[in-house]
Amino acid sequence: MPQVLDTFSRKTGVQLVMVIDVDLQTSGVSKTSNDVSNELDRALLLRLRGLSDIAITDVATASLETYKSSRLLPIEVWSKSGNFRDLVSIAPAEGRRGLRLRTVTDLNATIRELLEDYESILLESGFTLTKQLAQQQLIDHAAVTVTGATDVDSALNSLTKFSRLAGLEYLKFESHVWLENTLFARFQR
Repeated sequence: MPQVLDTFSRKTGVQLVMVIDVDLQTSGVSKTSNDVSNELDRALLLRLRGLSDIAITDVATASLETYKSSRLLPIEVWSKSGNFRDLVSIAPAEGRRGLRLRTVTDLNATIRELLEDYESILLESGFTLTKQLAQQQLIDHAAVTVTGATDVDSALNSLTKFSRLAGLEYLKFESHVWLENTLFARFQR
């Protein structure tokens, strides 16, 4: 694992982890993040999962990315409508932490409730839930990976556009690392 990943540490509160390409896409032809992600980004996701107490995502992301239970942390899949498509709850078993389905009507109350039980929440979601949480300023930290750029300036430009579109402008840009045509950026409250 590259040393850059070691610089990512446990965060208190809600931390977004997201990958986008230089054109602000979160997925490609396969409709999954595999089209815009790379080995370094996937290693970062695993590192952040290992540092967090629980992961939350939306039903669209979980369904498209074929989420299953994790050995690293419990994963909670949220739906506003209660329609969880083909997903089913998976109880913790055999070294796995479980996959829980939850109908969420009040994002603020649900985050507050989770923070009573979990110190570090990892948000692994698509643009829609990210924007909804950002509108209420419920995201405390963000780790955003930008792939597909030929230089750091174009990656930073895409990052700035993404931050504005996602409503993350209330977070302060903390730092970035440019490695193997991939930008790793961090934001914090």
